[in-house]
Amino acid sequence: MKKIILAVALLISISGLNELRSQTKPMAKPEILQKIMSWKGDWEANITSKMGDKVTNFVYHINWSVASDGNAVLGKEWMDVPGMGKMSATHLVGYNMDDNRVHWFTVDNMGGSMDQMTEMTGDNKMRISYSGKRGGKSTQTTADLVLKNNNTVEFNLVAMTDGKTDRTMMGTFMRKSSK
Repeated sequence: MKKIILAVALLISISGLNELRSQTKPMAKPEILQKIMSWKGDWEANITSKMGDKVTNFVYHINWSVASDGNAVLGKEWMDVPGMGKMSATHLVGYNMDDNRVHWFTVDNMGGSMDQMTEMTGDNKMRISYSGKRGGKSTQTTADLVLKNNNTVEFNLVAMTDGKTDRTMMGTFMRKSSK
């Protein structure tokens, strides 16, 4: 008897969800999400990173693909940073209708995760911002992107702890393929 009640409850729930979905219009994608979705494919950048007096150069790779039935973008990055080793991260970027913001979630292989806010700061300029805590200290990261054309994005990142700059990174991403 319990199995029958559970099955009926499940059917009613599924029926209600299908009815709700049939009445829901597809989400209009904001311009910023459309721009990020256009990055589909493989990208590469020669990065210059500065931490204190130490300058490091390395190649940064990222592959972007469309996710969530065209309502989000998934990015998988990897790099081999001299003195730090292999680093990787996964990004999930999507628009939240409830707060009208683009959220850029990142989880990396070093134990970090961030919910960054993303906004257009000009016709072809974008800013990704994060504020949080690391080791009990206040941390902020800002990455400014300039979308030069469909295949070129300039990148400039500033990371700060307790209001002091820890690290800067800059480079130009070039699309290698649009798979």
